[in-house]
Amino acid sequence: MKRALALCLAIACTAADDADKAADTDDTDGASDSGDTSDSGDTSDSGDTSDSGDTSDSADTDPPDADGDGVPDATDACPGEVDDLDDDQNGTPDCEENLLDNGQVRADGASWEAETDATVVFDASVDAGADAASGALRVTNGASAAAPTELGATQCVDLDGAKDYRAAARAFLPSGQVAIGAGLQLVVVRYADAGCTGLDAAPLSTSIVQVEDTWSRLERVFGAGGNLSARLFLRVRKSASDGDVVGLFDNALVRLEP
Repeated sequence: MKRALALCLAIACTAADDADKAADTDDTDGASDSGDTSDSGDTSDSGDTSDSGDTSDSADTDPPDADGDGVPDATDACPGEVDDLDDDQNGTPDCEENLLDNGQVRADGASWEAETDATVVFDASVDAGADAASGALRVTNGASAAAPTELGATQCVDLDGAKDYRAAARAFLPSGQVAIGAGLQLVVVRYADAGCTGLDAAPLSTSIVQVEDTWSRLERVFGAGGNLSARLFLRVRKSASDGDVVGLFDNALVRLEP
């Protein structure tokens, strides 16, 4: 009897030891895996911001260029105009020698006045140099007189009475208007006093251009002749009272001659 009891106790102890060992090696409770943070706690990759934090590419943008002429604002010699445009090809950028304001007509028709019975507006759809960032003056002669009339846009500049000057502009006559006597012309009127006041001298003009759908150049060299100012006119001619006649002007210039 005692021997049988001892055998039972030995068997029970062995079973308990086996149960303890099984509990020690059992992974089904997940504690040993979830507590192991050797991998999940490794933030060497997820915490590496060397790429996501690199702003060298996003910050590498072109410097501001408000007038779109390819010259950064910080070094732009002629804000609002194209720095390297030299339409008269004298080796000096027009914007550095032009006595007119807004001669390149890049953003609006500012500084240009309309003569009576004429309208002057900015046209962003066309430019003498095919520059998408620029435009031109659209001048309409709407006079109702039966006789030929020449009307347009005008601007005044002051002169040195002892100097010679060059006046120029690009002009475009849309098709279908020559048949009704349409044409484009540049006219200069000099005045004795500054600000286009005082007695005026006889007008000086270019020939009338009647070539359609082509940018033509209007140009006239003149002496101040002792006068202290001059008014430049960019004019559209019409020979009859029927309908309006339209012309486009761009890259207007008045500068000193060498």
